[in-house]
Amino acid sequence: MVGVALPFLLLAVTAAILVRAVTSHFQSHLGMLLTLAAAIAIALFVGYEQFAVARTYEQAISRSDELSDELGEREAHFRVLAEAIPQMVWTASPEGTPEYFNQRWLDYVGAARFSQLPWLERVHPDDEAAARTAWKASLASGKVLALELRLRSATATYRWHLGRAIPLRDEAGAIVRWLGTFTDIDDQKRAAETLIRLGAIVETSEDAIFSKDLKGYITSWNRGAEKMYGYSAHEMIGRHISQLVPPERTQEIDAMFELLSRGQSIEHVETMRLRKDGRPVEVSLAISPIRDSAGTITGASTIARDVTERNRAADALRKTEKLAATGRLAGTMAHEINNPLEAVTHLLYLIEKNPSLDDAAREYARVATEEVSRIGHIARQALGFYRESAAPVEVSIAELIENVVQLYSAGAQNKNVRLETQLETRATIPAFPGEMRQVFSNLIVNAVDAVQRGGVVKIRVKHGRDWKSNALGIRVLVSDDGPGIPEAVRLRIFEPFFTTKGEKGTGVGLWVSEGVLERHGGRIRLKSSTGSMQGTTFSVFLPYA
Repeated sequence: MVGVALPFLLLAVTAAILVRAVTSHFQSHLGMLLTLAAAIAIALFVGYEQFAVARTYEQAISRSDELSDELGEREAHFRVLAEAIPQMVWTASPEGTPEYFNQRWLDYVGAARFSQLPWLERVHPDDEAAARTAWKASLASGKVLALELRLRSATATYRWHLGRAIPLRDEAGAIVRWLGTFTDIDDQKRAAETLIRLGAIVETSEDAIFSKDLKGYITSWNRGAEKMYGYSAHEMIGRHISQLVPPERTQEIDAMFELLSRGQSIEHVETMRLRKDGRPVEVSLAISPIRDSAGTITGASTIARDVTERNRAADALRKTEKLAATGRLAGTMAHEINNPLEAVTHLLYLIEKNPSLDDAAREYARVATEEVSRIGHIARQALGFYRESAAPVEVSIAELIENVVQLYSAGAQNKNVRLETQLETRATIPAFPGEMRQVFSNLIVNAVDAVQRGGVVKIRVKHGRDWKSNALGIRVLVSDDGPGIPEAVRLRIFEPFFTTKGEKGTGVGLWVSEGVLERHGGRIRLKSSTGSMQGTTFSVFLPYA
């Protein structure tokens, strides 16, 4: 108040002097009053202005103190937050000079409290150049800094962090401070790298690897699956797994999902699946349930391995073992059977030459001699391991079949089975007649055995063409109207020692026949149906010379 009163007194003195001057000048009482009133008004106005200035100054000082306290509170609040959050927090001046690091940073790098060593000193050498360049660019442009880098810990190990820094600006837009954080992303980074590696392994695997949801709809499909099944990922994702399953195996899907729903895995189950082109493929399956973070089963992953070639190799090995056993058996048969057959042959020769026989009996003796001779050939051939030593000769397949039909007509008649022949050509081919007789005897006998009483077996000989080589030759069709051969049996019909006749069958007839035909450059095919149009047809092709 002293500062305000002093100017006021000075102003009053000045007014009094002015009054005296005016009084002496005007020498008028009225003039003196007017002059005094003007001086008082001026003094009051100046006093009020001084008072207002003083009050404003005091208010400014009070506001400054309040702002200072508020900033202190905000700074304290910021530091509390900076110490509480899981990230490492730091601040820097507008030029980038470190000002503050929270305790998490100090603990991580092993620095003393209040240390202000630049964070760039802790960056991995391989990341330092890029980090320094990015930081300088942000300081120059005022733009947010964001980068991934490795920071060295107090134990001299490096972990990946996500670094971010944002500029804090005043009301005029000028940068007053940089606020930065480092977030540890090492675990996520390594997990992502692991997923990338696993993804690469899955994509480059020769096995089919795919996943599906609990309803059986495919959600992922790798290149191995594309190669194995022939479907692209675009074609299969969203499609049901039953598309790969043969109709007769669809019950497998329900059984597998039942096990998966109980949390059980399925390991190394061998089954059959279908390719896009319809061809079957033998696979070994390993199926595991997929769980979410809560442990709930959400789907299943499947690894399928093509075991077709492996199974073929195993089958070939088994056949080789069977062939070896057959060879040993053949040697024994050739030794044990040959001598009694020779004795029977001599006896039949003597019977045939006996003058007391009529022509019919003599013909029977001749046919018996030929069949005994054929038995001897079969024994010497050792079930297909020995080929007739003579060169092939021109053989009329039609005439050969006529002889075979004549031989087995009596047995067919006993079963009330009718043998019908349709011989459209009597052309010849180079062949071993004994082996050819063996082939068609097997086919005709099997056909007679397959039909019921009153059935029909048809044998047709005609000109033909090979389906694969387009070569010309003779085709022989042996058809019956029996119940047909089931699909599972058809797949094994030419395997050695596989038979459906029980104790009556040896399982070598068709196997030997196939081998004989292959040695003659021919082939044999099977067509059978168990439906309303039931029956079986064996088609034999033999090329001309």
